[in-house]
Amino acid sequence: LLALLSITFIVFAKHKKKKRHKVISQTHTQLNTIINDSAGMKMLQGEYRLESLFDGKKMAKGNYRKTNIIIDKNRISCTVGCNGIGGDFKIEGNKIFPLKLTMTEMYCKDVDALERQFVDNLSNVNSYQFKNELLEFYNDNKLLMVLRRND
Repeated sequence: LLALLSITFIVFAKHKKKKRHKVISQTHTQLNTIINDSAGMKMLQGEYRLESLFDGKKMAKGNYRKTNIIIDKNRISCTVGCNGIGGDFKIEGNKIFPLKLTMTEMYCKDVDALERQFVDNLSNVNSYQFKNELLEFYNDNKLLMVLRRND
């Protein structure tokens, strides 16, 4: 009976140690994600202008000098020349998720089509890449827009 109790105790102790190690490992992974996401968030902060935009068929460069995009912490605020567009987003690694976008609703003939395409693309972003002062937004592997940092 004593031998059986000893074996039971050893097996239970090993199982508990494995479980504790798994919890510590998961916590470490979550902490690394938070640290990386925080670094990613900090790297993206700044003021941008639209460089090119996927128009439904191809990437289109244009005269987007009226565009202004500001990323501050987990918030994006922008205009493409008429309405104000804004919302929160979250980052997980190189994944980026707009949580809820809002915009004013004035009709501006000059930029209406551009604005609709910009908002549609921004709503579909799920990943990003930042290099050489260019912020690229993707939906899976499809490039949706390129922003150039102003500051």
